Amino acid sequence: MKALTLVIEPLKGFGELSFGMTLKQVSDFMGEPDDQDLLDDLGEEETLIYHYDDFDISIFFEGTGDDKKLVNIETGNPEVKLFGTEIFDLNEEEIIKLMKKNKYTEVDDEILEDEEHENEKRVSFDEAMIDFFFEDDELTAVSWGNFSFDEE
Repeated sequence: MKALTLVIEPLKGFGELSFGMTLKQVSDFMGEPDDQDLLDDLGEEETLIYHYDDFDISIFFEGTGDDKKLVNIETGNPEVKLFGTEIFDLNEEEIIKLMKKNKYTEVDDEILEDEEHENEKRVSFDEAMIDFFFEDDELTAVSWGNFSFDEE
């Protein structure tokens, strides 16, 4: 496993990982995952999720067979940066301000209420395809992706 730069790049990727990379390209860079899940009940394409515990990241691939591409990343790693700022040090209001400062102005939020999510809130910026998850007003995870990357 090579060193991963812990920088979120909306619509582009995470450090050296770019949306649209193949499963093999990600595996060559990151090594074998600590765990993986396969979700195949979402239609024609499968979603494969690689979990890397050392980085506290989950990497989502979509596609069929060996043609799966990196489409989403989720992390709870407190060291990640977004626009030069360690976001896990910020509260909801500060994250909204950071996103707006960087031209992402449309905010959507939702209280998640089910057995899995208690006291959890999702704050989304659809134009950046990024979601921030808060539990009891503390950032617990960030998830971002790009499903319309330029395929080579």
